Amino acid sequence: MAGGRFELIAPPGEGLSQFTLCHRPVRLIDAIWQRFAEEIAGMIACAKCPAPKCGRWFPRSDGRSDRQYCCHACEVRAWRR
Repeated sequence: MAGGRFELIAPPGEGLSQFTLCHRPVRLIDAIWQRFAEEIAGMIACAKCPAPKCGRWFPRSDGRSDRQYCCHACEVRAWRR
């Protein structure tokens, strides 16, 4: 975490209690360790893609938490089947 930036983020229209502190790593290895620590702590939810011939693991917590497939192509492949 040495040399990283810390940012205070406030969502628009929210009260003062909604501030979050975010760490922005400078080096790639620091970002990898941060992501690993978040996954071990349970802050990141991962899921296995149920599409035929895929089975890749993807972070469900990125973007939408109700995501079922790793990408749009897998979603279309499953829908066609």
